[in-house]
Amino acid sequence: MRLIIILLFLFSFNVKSQSLSDKEFENRLNFERGNYAIQNYDQNFLGRPGFLWMAMKSKKDNLLYMTTAGGGLLEYDGVKVRRLDLKKDSTYAFDGRFTRTLLQMDDGTIYVTGYAHFSRLVENDLGLMEMESLMNKLPDSIDYRLQQIWGMTELNNKVYFYTPVFIFRWDGEKFDKIWKFSEYAGGRSSKGKVHGFAKVDGTIYMRRWGHGIYKLVNDQFVFLENTELFGDNRIELFYKLKNNNLLLLSRNVGAYLYDSNNKKLSKSGNEVLNEWLIKNYVYVSDDLRPFSDGTIPIHSRGGLLIINEELEILNKVNSDDGLQVDNISAVFIDDNQDIEEIIPPDSEGGEDIEIVDISDIQEEDEPEEIDDGDVDFILIEDVPIFPGCKGNKKELKDCFNKKMQKHFVKKFDSDLPNELGLPPGKKRLIMLFK
Repeated sequence: MRLIIILLFLFSFNVKSQSLSDKEFENRLNFERGNYAIQNYDQNFLGRPGFLWMAMKSKKDNLLYMTTAGGGLLEYDGVKVRRLDLKKDSTYAFDGRFTRTLLQMDDGTIYVTGYAHFSRLVENDLGLMEMESLMNKLPDSIDYRLQQIWGMTELNNKVYFYTPVFIFRWDGEKFDKIWKFSEYAGGRSSKGKVHGFAKVDGTIYMRRWGHGIYKLVNDQFVFLENTELFGDNRIELFYKLKNNNLLLLSRNVGAYLYDSNNKKLSKSGNEVLNEWLIKNYVYVSDDLRPFSDGTIPIHSRGGLLIINEELEILNKVNSDDGLQVDNISAVFIDDNQDIEEIIPPDSEGGEDIEIVDISDIQEEDEPEEIDDGDVDFILIEDVPIFPGCKGNKKELKDCFNKKMQKHFVKKFDSDLPNELGLPPGKKRLIMLFK
């Protein structure tokens, strides 16, 4: 059976249209035969909301919702994109510009989280959806303004979401349970803080810095023996295999299997997979789901990898297949087995990471004489050449800028601002060369 997957790929990048000759069209058609059909949507089409985190399709009306870090919550009806407002009488909420995760309940209710933000979608008087903040339901002892909410999932018709300090449970009307894991107000990676949270086959798992893995049993988070390795190493994806082993995918140490019966943690023997997960920075998800045929999609900075239950690599989808770039921060599989993929904030062309274009650097007609040692760009008459770049001065500049962006995306840790406790917003990064 041949599986056709439609990918929605959202990122900060301008796409210029072009007409194709008959021969070019035939070549393109031949290339696409047997490959995945891919449709890319650029920032101009989306109204330039900044970078995007996640996408989800509504069960009720097939509208597509997208969370952003700066552009609020977007709604796409197949024709146009609309930014949802925050309900006017909502209290205890910011303006809703920073949204991160989406969750849909069995009855179609959609919840949204973000920076100091937990809301649900409700209809206004015009029949349009808007966000109704629920942060005013928190007890007064918890400062909603400090709650940097990341993951969210559903269990037994209740919503669970977490910050580095708390895990909250919402029953549809109130917060009926709140767990606290740290008293320390330091960085997100401090000992005891929550990092890693997922629902796996009806069980909620959680990872804590300096400890390891826990699972929820009778409203208590119980430590899993022999998982101390993950006290100091991240877990991006949790998944339960048919043999009941827990599959743990990490950008630090690769793929591991946890046998809950024998309480044994062992590393995957597939070194190709292990190396790929580390090299390509597999990305986090709260609810990793398989395709209908049981194969498992893994999203990363190196594209989408598809594996089976035996952890064999079956396929890879990246820019060679038509994606504009390889960086993917989230995957959503709808009922038709179509995929929506989202570019993370540090992708090539992203607006919120500022990289100086080489064309903006002033060139001196008569460069100064300088001592041996470090050299500033502004004192160089000839533009720097990145290995592999060729052409005239303008082409060398363009090539250098593009290569540097790719190098930056590959090397920069996008979670660093969060671990440093920086508030959301646009940051200026300075790159130094020697």
